[in-house]
Amino acid sequence: MSRAAKPKRSIALLILSIVCFVVSVPQLAFPFPLTADSTAIEKALNYFKANQRDDGGFGDGGITEWVMIAISSAGQDPRQWHKNGKTPLDYLKAKSPTDNPYEWIRTTLALCAVGEDPRNFNSNDYVQKIKGYYQANQFGDPLSLRDDYWAVLALIAAGEKNSPAVRDSVRFIVGHQNRDGSWSASTTGIETCVDNTAIAMIALSAAGLDPKSEAILKGLNYLNKHQLKDGGFSYLFMPSNTASASMVMQSLSVIGKDPSEWKKGNKNLLNHLLGLQSCDGSFLWTADSRSNPLLMTAYAVPALLGRWFPIHPSQSNLCTIGLRIEGEGSTILNTQLTLGPVRSTVSSGFLHKESTPTPFSAVIQATAEYGLSPEIERDSLGLYLRSLQGEMGGWQYRVNDCLPMKAANEQQLNPGDEVLWFYDSRGCKSPLRIVPERVVAWQGESVRVIVEQYGDVDAQWKRAKDAWVTCDGARYPAPDGFALIPFTRKGTYSLQAEKECAIRSISRTVSVEEVRDITVHLRIEDNGMPLFNRHISFHGLQTEDIYGHKIEIRRPVALGTLDAACGKGLLTYRTIQTAEGLILASIAGLAEDNQNGSWWYRINDRNVFEDVDECLLKDGDSLLFYRSKYPK
Repeated sequence: MSRAAKPKRSIALLILSIVCFVVSVPQLAFPFPLTADSTAIEKALNYFKANQRDDGGFGDGGITEWVMIAISSAGQDPRQWHKNGKTPLDYLKAKSPTDNPYEWIRTTLALCAVGEDPRNFNSNDYVQKIKGYYQANQFGDPLSLRDDYWAVLALIAAGEKNSPAVRDSVRFIVGHQNRDGSWSASTTGIETCVDNTAIAMIALSAAGLDPKSEAILKGLNYLNKHQLKDGGFSYLFMPSNTASASMVMQSLSVIGKDPSEWKKGNKNLLNHLLGLQSCDGSFLWTADSRSNPLLMTAYAVPALLGRWFPIHPSQSNLCTIGLRIEGEGSTILNTQLTLGPVRSTVSSGFLHKESTPTPFSAVIQATAEYGLSPEIERDSLGLYLRSLQGEMGGWQYRVNDCLPMKAANEQQLNPGDEVLWFYDSRGCKSPLRIVPERVVAWQGESVRVIVEQYGDVDAQWKRAKDAWVTCDGARYPAPDGFALIPFTRKGTYSLQAEKECAIRSISRTVSVEEVRDITVHLRIEDNGMPLFNRHISFHGLQTEDIYGHKIEIRRPVALGTLDAACGKGLLTYRTIQTAEGLILASIAGLAEDNQNGSWWYRINDRNVFEDVDECLLKDGDSLLFYRSKYPK
């Protein structure tokens, strides 16, 4: 695994797209483990819901699987989390399987976390695939240890704890513990760090190794010596971060240790991790970097709940939903809520109680939180929303696009539901949705936008007739369900579809990047031997990883230098798209391996923390890629 990156690592419009900063958490005695109804976990779940994609998933390269595991660890079933009629399980079913063992492992962990059978999913037996990876009394590459840690966890998740392959791999892991109590990514000592030590301890503990065994006690001693002054943990030369802290917390929890008691001075591990949570519920990678917040949040949630890999299904009485309120003239609210089983609310003189979350309790809670003033009335059919923001007498609701035939205080909500309240005085509206064909464009380009409308008769989305798209104050017609939007300036643009007798769509964002070449000095070395040394000009990149996943980045990121050199026929490179970002698999035919090391990089003679697809370069920068067992 390459480490050229972070570790593998009206009230007019009240839309919660505020730029968030880290919430400073004072060093208080937080009880551990956190519960699913704690503020930190509820905010994290709301963040997941806010970032669910139209395909039901949360992102490619494994992000969806890790988020599913995190949601399950909080007691909710991600198979019920809907977005545009799709769930995370639909996303997994639509994926094309690869021959990547880490994908088999990750998919097995996710399926077991939600109660699915990894032996029969999408015509694949992932357990057998992992077992087929077993050779020479261990899994995969005989020089690698990381594949053993994760293969053991995946097979234990699938009920294979006592299989000979697991027992042999456990002995292999124990036999390659370093003298100082640490574990590495390989038997050659690559990436000796707290991350690999922690995951080794989690795997061994899941396999039944005694918490008082010599191997576990030596591992604990290593972790204790490497706790930093801020209470956190770091990966190699990088700062203390969410990923490392989360893995260490899991390794402590699985053997019955309380992370809040692990301190440096008055700084403890639990408070350190909570201090990396932003106001939007996500977790930063480090205090200064927001790299890959979905993945970091997925790592943090199980750790804070005192759970560890492998995660198995559990049940809480909480329900995380998406809620949108559309008035006649504008969007009033678009947010996410985590609802409890019983809510007692006094509104318009009524004491409102429910045993389960409903669209009614959702709108009451949301309007109270955001300072709106609904008017509630009761008739022979029950309670109903009479007025909101001055609009009276036409409020209706939908759940997952459908129009239920129950009163709003009787319709039970499931975790992950999408609730839409809308004003419709004539009773003829159905929802619109908008699908830009690209969400990132170059300055001067036009983007085609698809507009669709939900049909209540057949429960299908179809091209909308005679709609229009608003963007930057302008209206663009979409007579046959298509609009072409020109972008002449750099910036971030919000697009929304509208139509007579229809419910306006959720806003979608298109980012427009400036076309401007920069020139940098690119140098490449293999274990000290120079391979490439020249200036390269570029502005972005468009390529594919080794599995054919398309990659298009419209900014001057570090990976763009390799792509530009490749386009000129000067060298070749290969990448893998993972949850941790784009990972360099090889440069000039030289692959990372457990003998020669990983690909790392430096800018202007300084180590860089960000992934190669995230780190922006400036004109005149000096960039060094180098393959080595250890970072410089």
